[in-house]
Amino acid sequence: MEFLTHALAAWLAQGTVDRDKALATWHSKPHGMLLLPAGIRWDAVKIPGEQGWLAYTRLQNRAASLGPILWDRWLDHMYFLVPTGSAALWPGPNPRLVTTGGWLAAPDPRRPVRRAVWLPCAPDGRLTRPDQLFRAADCVLPIGDPAGAAR
Repeated sequence: MEFLTHALAAWLAQGTVDRDKALATWHSKPHGMLLLPAGIRWDAVKIPGEQGWLAYTRLQNRAASLGPILWDRWLDHMYFLVPTGSAALWPGPNPRLVTTGGWLAAPDPRRPVRRAVWLPCAPDGRLTRPDQLFRAADCVLPIGDPAGAAR
């Protein structure tokens, strides 16, 4: 598991302006958060906690490709990292999407913090496929639900 978290930290840092500075910032602030820019290597789909856990479980049960997923414990939301441009591929109501110009406040994957935690994922830079996420979330995000509306 330690290798996976180090690999994820390195992969996430590559999407910042200065990879080494990002890793050093995480290292110097063990319980701190780093703002990761969206829309460069990934976009993030925000799904409320209970619904996000249901989608996560469905994806695991289907042996779907799971990319990094950040669970914000305080606000109880999950952020599924998907390929950039995924909003255009979402077949249903627009999700809450963090994309170009947006930021994701994220802890160092190598250290657990109370605020947020990265869920286990493949360390190879794979992202969650938006079509699989939509099918997993479709049953739990009813049409017209504010969680499915663009903000």
